[in-house]
Amino acid sequence: MPHKLLQLDARRITGWGTFHDLFSQLFGLPPNYPRTMNAWMNALFSLDDPAKALTSLQVSPGSMLILQLDNVDEFAEKCRPQYDAIIECIAMVNLRRLEAGAQPIVALAYFKN
Repeated sequence: MPHKLLQLDARRITGWGTFHDLFSQLFGLPPNYPRTMNAWMNALFSLDDPAKALTSLQVSPGSMLILQLDNVDEFAEKCRPQYDAIIECIAMVNLRRLEAGAQPIVALAYFKN
């Protein structure tokens, strides 16, 4: 199955507001998305399950979303809580899926000096 690549210039994230604004747009989250990290993780958890989908962005079963973050050095320096949250929450989503007997759903790709 082909994977889906989503590229994001991480410099566009300047705080929690822009974090949730950008990911709402990229993932196609509904207007009533609560803008919390728990809701963000729940949305990622079901990217390959149309019946449970919280996003308009979907991947085929057996595929992964590859989230490519560009310009990570500047982002990590200026927005450390959001940088850490992306890494930790994607890891948690993948762990929860493994515990549920499913395959990981999101791969994170970036280069940091």
